[in-house]
Amino acid sequence: AWAHPDASQEYVLEHAQEMSPEVAQAHIDLYVNEFTANLGEDGYAAVTALLGRAAKEGLVPEIDPALLR
Repeated sequence: AWAHPDASQEYVLEHAQEMSPEVAQAHIDLYVNEFTANLGEDGYAAVTALLGRAAKEGLVPEIDPALLR
């Protein structure tokens, strides 16, 4: 995504509702960031917390957080 930033814009626009190319690029920029390459401890903690809450609600199966790494 960093090497070819325009490559994902067509996909985003195809699945977006009434989104201009400028807004699509803002969304791509929001989600393609340093967490894309490395979640770090804060990122893994956030994913673990989110999946734990979702599992408690029965939305996803419980998983071993160690499998995320």
